[in-house]
Formats: sequence, structure tokens, C-alpha cells
Amino acid sequence: MTVQLLAELFAAGAWVDITGDVYERSPVRITRGRANESAAVSPSTCDLVLNNRAGKYSPRNPLSPFYGSIARNTPIRISYIHQGVTYRRFTGEVSAWPQRWDLSGADAWVTITAAGIMRRLGQGTAPLLSAPRRYIPATRPVAYWPMDAGPLASVGAPVVGIHAMQPMSAATKFGNGELAGWLDPAAAIESNATIVGPVRMPVATKHWAVDHLRRSPGGGTGPSTLHIVGNRDLGPVANRLSWSVTMTPNFNDVEVYLFFTGDTTSSASLLGTVVYSPLFTDDMHHLRFEVAETGANLDWAFLVDGVRVTGGTRTGLANQGVGQVRLSYNPAAGEEPMSFGHVAVWGDDSVPLVADAVNACGGYAGEPAGTRIERLCLENTIPLQPKGNLADTEPMGPQTLSTLMTLLGECADVDMGILHEPRDMLGLAYRTRSSMYDQVGVV
Repeated sequence: MTVQLLAELFAAGAWVDITGDVYERSPVRITRGRANESAAVSPSTCDLVLNNRAGKYSPRNPLSPFYGSIARNTPIRISYIHQGVTYRRFTGEVSAWPQRWDLSGADAWVTITAAGIMRRLGQGTAPLLSAPRRYIPATRPVAYWPMDAGPLASVGAPVVGIHAMQPMSAATKFGNGELAGWLDPAAAIESNATIVGPVRMPVATKHWAVDHLRRSPGGGTGPSTLHIVGNRDLGPVANRLSWSVTMTPNFNDVEVYLFFTGDTTSSASLLGTVVYSPLFTDDMHHLRFEVAETGANLDWAFLVDGVRVTGGTRTGLANQGVGQVRLSYNPAAGEEPMSFGHVAVWGDDSVPLVADAVNACGGYAGEPAGTRIERLCLENTIPLQPKGNLADTEPMGPQTLSTLMTLLGECADVDMGILHEPRDMLGLAYRTRSSMYDQVGVV
């Protein structure tokens, strides 16, 4: 039976048949799978030679029908047609278009070595941004300061928003704050100091939340405060609402205040005091303060690691949103600094579920390996072809600061599954370990 070759190039938004330009004098060679009994699957490759006498495959030739359409990483696919059925054998990318010709100039050709997507994904050594750095901007916050720019930074530059977080003294040190091993170093407050971040939030905001990560030495005595200032006036006397959460380790308590600040007078109201010792440890913690307007009331809540520690309702008040976020720390002499980072502000429909935010900031610890592969592919716009139940895979630890292919490889190693390139699309495929049990025949 005759088997027909089909070679196609993706150019100008469509797959184009280039089979007629494939030289038969050089056979098409496709390689895939593990090389030399390697534990990991290598990128698949495809070697072929194209007739280039007319300059069709010269990317800089303005007379080429592919001018402006072929360049580095142009998709290509190879198929075989047998009895009217097309069998895809390779899908990959052309990394280069090396021009070759004979001495007479009568013959010209391009020798192509295309590779699967793993080749491109494996290039470079820069690690992916940390899990919260990727998660938080995708949730559409009003403002976001990661505080992880390093020791040369002098302010907390915003990833979302237009205003930097400004330290009020030299006691705020960037690059010195150790939050967790899976996060970049953040900022630290070494002595009595405050850092301030202005926020531009619509005055009609009915629901808002402020999150941040912190790690302070357990057993100390110095209090720290999260202070959130509203963004609009209430009247000529008491015209500005401010919410304040003071955390004091020597009492293991949290105090929440509501301040009314005006031109001529101000007042404070203690909303609640609660003892919550899990906050005062050497571990990193995720903190959230949120306020929602319901009718003529304001519902407020303070949460630690997703757990509601305290909350309540104030009647007769309209929401003011957020105009400013302040973080301060006043350690006793000799105490370690407080590390903090990933300060985020959301308004209305963009406020994410606290469980999702805690999960991301914790590096998705406990996430099934297959689910992590799926999430990483989604975050990096990589098509994924799963085989088996991705949720029925081994749990992972926190997502580390590594390259994409390293992270994907760790997932496959933990689950003892197979990460590879499918033949019929430019993307990745993952076969779970459990899907390989009790197989019938050869798959």
C-alpha cells in the first residue's frame, strides 16, 4: 500500500502544504522518546530538507510568499496518509532557516531541524516568578506591591497601581526579609518604622480586601500594625474612616480599631480584642482585612491564614474604600526584624476567595502533581493533553523558584508519570502513573 508524506507549515495564520518542496534525496527523520535510557523524555526532533531555489524559505526575501510569516519557532507538522487516513507523526517548531547552495548556484536548499515545544521551554535559566507573583496580578487587584525587588531597591515598586510603597525611615530594608523558602526575599522592618502605599480606588467600591504576607519572630514583644485609610470624606467634622489592626506578641492578642479623623477632631472606637496565638510564631502568615457594605452597615473581618479571627458589623456607615495602606513595626531592642511582602488591595468583584489567595501564597503545597502540571501549562499558555485523572496523582510540596521545565519535571518525577510531546499538537502531554496500571494490550 502507498503511504504519502504530508508536510505543512503554519504561515499567515493557516497550515500550508509544503510537501512538494521536501527533497526526497534526504529522508525525513523523526526522533522521540527517552535517549540512552534517560529518566526524562527528550524533545522530539524532525530533520528534513526543503527546495529553496526560488527563495521561498528565505525569511528575509520580500518576494517569498512566506515573507513576514516564517521566522524562529514557526510551527511545522509532518503526517503520513494511508488509505485516505491522515496519521500525525510530528508537530514542532522550526528554530532556524539555514540557507545552503551548490557551487554552481543552480541548487539551493534549507536544511531544517525542527523540535518539539520542550526545546523552547527548556531554553534559558531564569526561574518562573513565584506562585503569588503569578497569581495575584491575574486576579485584577487595584494595587499590588510584591516587595521583592532586592537590596538595591529604595521603595516598594508596584506591579499593579501607580504609586510605590514609601518607607518612612531607613529602618525598612529591601531584600532582607525572609518569608519562606519558596519566595524571593522581601522587605524587612528592623526598628520602629512605617511604610506607606497610596491606593486609587473608586469611591463607589462596596467591598474591598487588603492582604499581605508577614513573618515576625515568635515570642517577641514589639507590636505591629496594619492601618488602612479610607479614600473619601464623610463631612466637615469626622470625615475620614481608618481601620487599624494592632498585633502584640507578648499578649498574643489582636486589637481592631475604627478611627474617625476630621479637620478639627478625631475619635477611635475599639471594635474588638481577641487572643490568637497561632499568629505569633516564626512561620510566615497570610493576613487579610476586608470590609463589605450591606445596606446601611459595614461588615468587617480579620483573617489569618484563611481563618476568620475576628469580625463584626458597624451600623450607619458607608464604605469608603481604600486610599492608603500602612504597615508598621516597633520591635523591642535586640528583636529580629519583621519580614513582609506581597501587599495586595482588591475592590468589589475582583476580591478573590481567601482560600485561593492563601493557597497561592503557600506555593500550592499539597497540590496533586497532575493538577500542578495543568496549572503551570495554563499559566504559560501551553496546550496540555492529559491521560488519566490529573487529580489522582501524588501531592507536591510548595512550588519552588525554578524554571518551568524543572517544575514540570519535578511533578512527573513525584508521580512517576510520563511528560512528553504529543504528535498531533504543539504542546505537552502528561500520562499519570495510575493510568498505566492494568493496561490491556499496547497503548
